[in-house]
Amino acid sequence: MHASEKYTERVQKLRAEYWTTIGEVNLADLVFIDEAGVNIAMTRRFARSPQGTRAYGDRPDGRGKM
Repeated sequence: MHASEKYTERVQKLRAEYWTTIGEVNLADLVFIDEAGVNIAMTRRFARSPQGTRAYGDRPDGRGKM
């Protein structure tokens, strides 16, 4: 599934403008941030399930090596 607005004239125009703008960016000016240092115990506390049922799941119990 994808958004039906994807094919509208307005969205197509915005996409073309985006790629024109991105094409002018100097690659040397880009900065990439590595998020690999997150704690493995960081899990979502909420979930979705069919109406009337409870969501169950597993999560890491420890914090990993410090």
